[in-house]
Amino acid sequence: MKLILYVVLALAGTIAFTRIALDDPGYVLISRAPWTLEMSLVLFVGVVLVVFAVLYWLLRSVGLARRVPRAVQRWRRQRAAGRAQRTMVRGYLSLVEGDWGRAEQQLVAAPARAAGPPPIVNYLAAAYSAQQRGDLGARDRYLAEAHQGNQRAALAVGLTQARLLLGSDQTEDALDILGQLRDREPRNVAVLRLLLDVYRELGDWQGVLDTLPLARRAGAFSMSELDELERQALRRLIETAAAEQQGGDELHRVWQSLKSAQRREPALIESYAHRLLASGRMDECEALLRGALKREWSSRLAYLYGLVQGSDPAAQFKTAESWLEENRADPDLLLSLGRLAIQNRLWGKARSYLEASIGAGGRAETYRELGQLLEQLGETEQARDCYRQGMERVVAAPLARVPPPNAAAAQDAAAGA
Repeated sequence: MKLILYVVLALAGTIAFTRIALDDPGYVLISRAPWTLEMSLVLFVGVVLVVFAVLYWLLRSVGLARRVPRAVQRWRRQRAAGRAQRTMVRGYLSLVEGDWGRAEQQLVAAPARAAGPPPIVNYLAAAYSAQQRGDLGARDRYLAEAHQGNQRAALAVGLTQARLLLGSDQTEDALDILGQLRDREPRNVAVLRLLLDVYRELGDWQGVLDTLPLARRAGAFSMSELDELERQALRRLIETAAAEQQGGDELHRVWQSLKSAQRREPALIESYAHRLLASGRMDECEALLRGALKREWSSRLAYLYGLVQGSDPAAQFKTAESWLEENRADPDLLLSLGRLAIQNRLWGKARSYLEASIGAGGRAETYRELGQLLEQLGETEQARDCYRQGMERVVAAPLARVPPPNAAAAQDAAAGA
């Protein structure tokens, strides 16, 4: 469009200039002793235009000639970069296809054709390829090159290195790297998630608890996930303390080190109570469960209360009966009352509570408790029936129907005939 406009303007100017020249060609005199030059104005203008065009062409040709070497060099670089790009693509395709050796060679060596270092992602991909073919030394060299090649990408390189170390069962080394990354990037979600996974794999529950505050601030998990992870870590910490204590009171120390709100968590109370029961610390367990059930009702804790054999079973039974008014239909509370009544030799109450627990859909073990009580009371047939019902409650698969004795004898007689 611009070219057409220029052509139209040039034609219009030529026509106008021609008409002026035909009317009056003009006169130009150039004098400088001892020479004198005279010509028409039309010829003078034509000469000036020709001289200008020639000078413009000469200057432009000189400029183009000076830019030729740089243009050739740029063309060569672009051509080499294109070849390197195609080779890199083939390298990544080899990586996806699982041809680790070819992928490593193409990703690292091919970009050298472009007269430049391989991109950092090439080093990382080559490190992965080297690990897949079992050359950990080459993997570490590529990772070192990646570190030196771009310090601003230290986080990406560190994460990749940690994942590769985890993939080769070098968990402790991965943990060291992740710890350094956490110190430099305390709000990085990827670092915190991977670090928590490593701590859980190692069973370092104290490390999990130390990292959780950072994970909460960074939003590494949802709040419900973080709360559940914290409860899991605290339960495992309590279990570890109970398993490792040797004559000391490590379990109590760990429990007291928890925050007040954590010591009110029913799940943690349940875990701690199990450990107290296993270690025979009955009175301490009874006080713990009694206080927890007074604050907030929990059927699981009420069940554990019936397993406690404290120093004052009468007071314990009275306490449990006081909960019955608001939780009369709770099968676990009824089971615990039955067990506590047995401890206090209250056979009638024990039988009533156990039968009520069964009627409320209680646990299968309630049948065993009632069966033992019935045996002790001399009601053998009823005890046997109770055991059978409990077995049917536990075993869901249908049993083969046994024919009655008369039918079996008739079948044997028919077979003998």
